[in-house]
Amino acid sequence: MATLRVTNLKGRTANVAPNFPDGANITGFATATNVNVSAGVTAGIGTFTTSVVVGSAVTANTDGVITSGIVTATSFVGDGSSLTGISQVGGASSVTFNDSVGAYWGTGEDLEVSHDGTHSYITNSTGDLRITDTSAMILATNSLRLKNGASNETYLAADNGGAVELYHDNTLQCSTSANGLSFPSGKGIDFSAAATGSADSNILDAYEEGTFTPVLTCATGTVGTVHSDTFGKYTKIGNRVLISLWTSVNKGSAGGVMEITGLPFTAASLGATQWLGSYYWYIPGGADDGANYKDWVYSICGVNEGGTTLKLYYGEVAKEQADAKIPNWDVVSGSYYMRVSHTFSYQVA
Repeated sequence: MATLRVTNLKGRTANVAPNFPDGANITGFATATNVNVSAGVTAGIGTFTTSVVVGSAVTANTDGVITSGIVTATSFVGDGSSLTGISQVGGASSVTFNDSVGAYWGTGEDLEVSHDGTHSYITNSTGDLRITDTSAMILATNSLRLKNGASNETYLAADNGGAVELYHDNTLQCSTSANGLSFPSGKGIDFSAAATGSADSNILDAYEEGTFTPVLTCATGTVGTVHSDTFGKYTKIGNRVLISLWTSVNKGSAGGVMEITGLPFTAASLGATQWLGSYYWYIPGGADDGANYKDWVYSICGVNEGGTTLKLYYGEVAKEQADAKIPNWDVVSGSYYMRVSHTFSYQVA
């Protein structure tokens, strides 16, 4: 290869820089005031005192490199702290981070957004994480969990198509259901803040409404037709149950003492019978040919502790309540029937 050595290289006319339309290959050291490259230049070491212009996109001068197009590089070096004039990041093509690579905000990297390949994280390590919206905030998810900072204690749990559960100290207290609000066993509405005096419990933990069938039974035989107007209804609030019942039964083959069974809840064990006041009884036709029906002057009933049977009693003329007797079904003649009605409440177990 031939070598050309020159002290100054100028264009054909005075004060005009030389032009290399097909490019130039400079293997040594080049010093120039301006270099305008239209096809390409390969230089070992170049010193340009004013600028280098590459096509219409890149200009390099003493102030740095200016580009009006796209810069593509294998890597960039530096933290970018000296970058200025950036109005947006990503543009129409977005910004992409690999798994487990976070984006940080704050001088001390206080806020991090990252994804580990399985889960996504927004982690704030300083102050409050505040989200402000001046219209409406919509958080759309099929399963929501509110937990403490260590993520080992649940405050609230909600699932699509299912219950919303509320916790206290990581223990379930209540949850929604198709019928309203439900409580786990032993939980309920706490009225202790409004309590006066002493109380064993201020928790209302049960409410129930329903029906049952009162059954008039006798010591022997079987009662006759049970009329269709027989009914039993109850309302249970806490440990008290309110009962309303009515039964109308024909004589049948039954005989001896009688009582009503089938109460919906077992009575509490209080050490004695729970007396429940008078009941209404009626025998059409005045069937007073039985066991002194004409001498009944009062009635009283009670529920034995630990039982579901309503015991019926009556008192005679000039007798004390302590002498109350159990009615005998023989008071009802074969052609008549007896009605019993009562509304009462008792304490349940």
